[in-house]
Amino acid sequence: MNSLAKPSLETIESELELILNRVLRLSDFRYQDDLTSQQIPNWDSLAHIQIAADIETKFNIRLTRRDLRSIANIGDYKRLISAKTMSDRAEPE
Repeated sequence: MNSLAKPSLETIESELELILNRVLRLSDFRYQDDLTSQQIPNWDSLAHIQIAADIETKFNIRLTRRDLRSIANIGDYKRLISAKTMSDRAEPE
């Protein structure tokens, strides 16, 4: 992934799914935008931290405590990654 290019929604979705499947040890699970952590097997507080750390590494972004508290479902993760990659990757003029 080009470090200066904003990833497409498709890239965000596929990379997020890879992270979730690896951390949660799931395969063939269908992640829908409205699913919450309580609805996804193996998602506990430790998994939440690992998912956030992996997202930061993969997308080269920083998630704040406020960001993490604002996440209610999978769609929130996608929107947050999209917003952060747009703002964090902006070229200085």
